[in-house]
Amino acid sequence: MEREEAVMLLKCHAFSYDDLSHPKMQNGFTGSLRPFRGHLIEENFHELMEILRVLAPELARPTLDREVMVVYGELLTWHGPGLLNPRACSAETISSRTSR
Repeated sequence: MEREEAVMLLKCHAFSYDDLSHPKMQNGFTGSLRPFRGHLIEENFHELMEILRVLAPELARPTLDREVMVVYGELLTWHGPGLLNPRACSAETISSRTSR
């Protein structure tokens, strides 16, 4: 996955992508929880871990790209810092979690 695709998918999972008809907007990480329909889509979690693996070097920098910062902040607002904390999940940890 390249950075551009990772940012686009992050937007979808954060429910902030411009194309509201994109399937990930309804069934992505945040979309599937609003409203909660009684089941979680595990693939979304794994995809977010892959997105974080791609963006980990960028997220570890002292300054962030504005677009990534805004979308990442939206996810933290909805889901709290524990799940998506780049300092708690190093690139190696994320990689080991997404390897199957």
